Amino acid sequence: MLHLHRLKEIMQRNQEVKKAWNPIWIAVIGFFFTLLPALVLMAFNYERMGKAAYKWPLIILSILLFLGLALLTTLLSGEYDWIFAVIHLGGCVAIAAIQKPMYESFLDASGSHQSERFTLPVLYSFMFVISFLGFFSAYQYWQYIKVKDALHQAEQYFLEGRGQEAINILNQINLSQPKDKTVLYNLSLIYLNENKPDSARIFLRQLLEQHPDDDDARALLYQANFGEQ
Repeated sequence: MLHLHRLKEIMQRNQEVKKAWNPIWIAVIGFFFTLLPALVLMAFNYERMGKAAYKWPLIILSILLFLGLALLTTLLSGEYDWIFAVIHLGGCVAIAAIQKPMYESFLDASGSHQSERFTLPVLYSFMFVISFLGFFSAYQYWQYIKVKDALHQAEQYFLEGRGQEAINILNQINLSQPKDKTVLYNLSLIYLNENKPDSARIFLRQLLEQHPDDDDARALLYQANFGEQ
């Protein structure tokens, strides 16, 4: 009797319904919650549909892609935001297009194959976005404090007549924050005060490329080009 009961459990386990997520809804999650959670879901979906070999390579590639895009956003100016929009929308469409045929074959393979609900994926994706935004905000605040302290130190050196030391500090910040308006302006100002107008013009032109309507920068560039009037 015990063996019969055990046999029934095994048969029930073998007849368990296999479920997979609809790739279209994975693409929708990607649209609202960024591509990383959508690509990870896509990787797990391959495993659910019997293609486990695709799982970890896709997860690793997804993380590398996400980190690469995050780094790219810090290097490109706002005028290139359309590139990220194209990648985002294109990635969502690609997820649905690539996995949809396999998903349909999966459902047709057996009557026991069904669509899986999206309650947990949506919850996890939401948690990921909240965590990422929290981390990004903390990083931005840390960068702000770092720049603020360095500017204060550079100002102290400048007031003490130690212009070159102030320039060294500002140049270090400029390497990691090449678009910081205050750093570029102060570098230009100190270079001009140190009688190095050529160096001042370099940073003023960088500043005006990003902020063409900055009157203070234009006035300082005029002074660097023609001297005090």
